[in-house]
Amino acid sequence: MEVEIRNRPSFANLLVKLKPGDRIIGEGDAMASMDTNVAFDTKMMGGFFKALIRRVAGGESLFVNEFYLEKGQEGELVLTQNVPGDLVEMEIPRNGIYLQPSAFMACTGDVSLKT
Repeated sequence: MEVEIRNRPSFANLLVKLKPGDRIIGEGDAMASMDTNVAFDTKMMGGFFKALIRRVAGGESLFVNEFYLEKGQEGELVLTQNVPGDLVEMEIPRNGIYLQPSAFMACTGDVSLKT
């Protein structure tokens, strides 16, 4: 998988180039565009009640989308945030990190998301 942060700093978006076997998880409303061979599954993050509490208390989405290639050798998608601003790529330490509400946009498929 290759990623490129574009249109910095005010209206940044993430161009993701997927290869077979790659998976990326995005916030429920983060997808701006995708190739026709990119597919996704929508999941409720953390179970219904945790997701509902997160939505009511912090304004976070109830759902995340997991993007992958349905067919073909490569595919692209563009993920974006719902407010103007920049994006930062972070390496997640073994002990994890805590994010402020609305700070999460996307992660690779091997990252465990908890609420």
